[in-house]
Amino acid sequence: MGMQQYGRELRLEEYGGFYMALNGGQIVDASTLKAEIPRKLTSAEISQVFQLVNEVEGSALQRPLSDLEQEILKKGSLTIQDAWNIDHILMRNSLNILTYQNDTVVAKRLEVYAAAESIVNHMKLQIDPNLMEHTDLEVVKFLISGDPSLIRQVYPIFKSQLNHLEVVTSDPFLIEVTPQGINKGKALESLLMHLGIPVFDAAAIGDSDNDLSMIKSAGMGVAMGNATASIKAAANYVTKTNDEDGIAFFLDQVVL
Repeated sequence: MGMQQYGRELRLEEYGGFYMALNGGQIVDASTLKAEIPRKLTSAEISQVFQLVNEVEGSALQRPLSDLEQEILKKGSLTIQDAWNIDHILMRNSLNILTYQNDTVVAKRLEVYAAAESIVNHMKLQIDPNLMEHTDLEVVKFLISGDPSLIRQVYPIFKSQLNHLEVVTSDPFLIEVTPQGINKGKALESLLMHLGIPVFDAAAIGDSDNDLSMIKSAGMGVAMGNATASIKAAANYVTKTNDEDGIAFFLDQVVL
């Protein structure tokens, strides 16, 4: 849904275009809006993601809250500043989990990243405190959001513990989890095969680490000027930033 506003502007439906959404977990024909979803997370995989989120969040919160509790006990009273410190700890060390259900972003709790995901993609937002009890959900992708410093800290844990799934970061505040083999690179290869286009004739342009498989798969991998270091290292070409019309610059300089 978030892509369609740009697809209409590019007239994708007239030119045989496709959308590749959910990190390649959904391929949509722009002219018919018919979607192909290769695989969803199983109930066992969903349970494992939920359990790991609980464990990691609990571990992140335990130490700072325990330290503050000891300080308060020594003083013998709770101050307004202590209350603010508790709020700060909760905000900096809590993880949220989001997914998509039809036209709705469903999140465990309301916070800025959940609201932004809803606004950017023009989707409804539903807050479900019991989200992590529903293992019967149909999920292609989970988003795990949190303060960037916390995401940097816990990302290696998710990468290691969920090594049978695809785990990537797309923004400093987001970890994305999809089924094994569901990534932008595989989706690009599948779409090119469907269209009869050789992989070495395709260009892929990206800026975030969830674009890495796509950059590596395409014959011409292009990094935006504002891309992460890993994307620039893997790319064949680095164009200008998104604020400098980097895609148009690449098309003018290299393709046309």
